[in-house]
Amino acid sequence: MAFDISRFAQTGQAPSTERSIGDITTEILRLKQDAGNAILGIGQRLIEAKAMLPHGEWLPWLTEQVEFSERTARNFMRLAREWTNRQALADLGAAKALTLLALPPEERERFMEENHVVDGEEKSVIDMTSRELE
Repeated sequence: MAFDISRFAQTGQAPSTERSIGDITTEILRLKQDAGNAILGIGQRLIEAKAMLPHGEWLPWLTEQVEFSERTARNFMRLAREWTNRQALADLGAAKALTLLALPPEERERFMEENHVVDGEEKSVIDMTSRELE
């Protein structure tokens, strides 16, 4: 089954005056959600593929067929195993979600719900950078 990028990208089109900022905002939020789901879906499929491949064939398959580094694959698989909040993953992105995996799941949820003081400024987890989260 071929990947259809047309549902994600509007290449070669000039901005339309018929679309509102609300339409664009809605599309961006939907695509963010799709991205979070895609990260977890890719991770799940990488776990499945690694289990299927004979010893020694994982890394060649990964680099030649999927074109992922071992580190990227490991991160996606870790997120698929340990991350349960798909919406939070979509909002945070993979880098911040990976940083938060250092916390136990019950503390992670609480930490994400609270604001934190960073350099004298109160911020939500979503507004913090990956470095600030560390």
